[in-house]
Amino acid sequence: GHLQLIEHGETNNPAQLDAVFELAHLLGELLNGLIEARTTAETLACEIATTQAMPSKHATADLGHRLQSVLQAMVETLDCTAAGMYVLDDATSLLQLRTMWGLAVDSLTAEPRVLETAKADLEAMLGHAVVLSNKQMFDLWQVPEMQYEAAVCVPLSTASTVLGTVWVYHTQSRTFEHAELNLIEVLTGRLAMELESANPGWCAAGAPF
Repeated sequence: GHLQLIEHGETNNPAQLDAVFELAHLLGELLNGLIEARTTAETLACEIATTQAMPSKHATADLGHRLQSVLQAMVETLDCTAAGMYVLDDATSLLQLRTMWGLAVDSLTAEPRVLETAKADLEAMLGHAVVLSNKQMFDLWQVPEMQYEAAVCVPLSTASTVLGTVWVYHTQSRTFEHAELNLIEVLTGRLAMELESANPGWCAAGAPF
């Protein structure tokens, strides 16, 4: 990032100039720290997604980048706003956001959602994509990110195991065509393949549904 100082007037006071440049330096360090913290949080979340069930299995170094790239492609191709991958815990009772694109970094540290009350996620895990074209039904379906106006939830799964769900969000009400839903499901399948490749023991352990 860059911090630009715009001069609105001239000053001959060296102390004022020194104070301004010192402030600019401190702000620059603060911004760099925030960027590094965001990157670290996202990397750790991706690693947890593949090691929580089998600690002896380690995620590949660029797994987080690959997962984010898939979510980015999903968001940009569909002209949406954000997307998130929510992974089940060992007991298949909680869903935690593990990687995302376009969401606030604070979402990664939010409390896990209880699967039992996550109606849209449960429906998706049964094999039915949940399409919410406007937010009138957001409360009923327990949408994780309530600030958006439209959302889609699809299952994150391999051939034998349900791993979680993927949500796609948009800032405006909109419908999703059949071809768009197919694209979301195909890219979600790619996410599941990446997780399975990084941690085959976990993904072969058996489906909770």
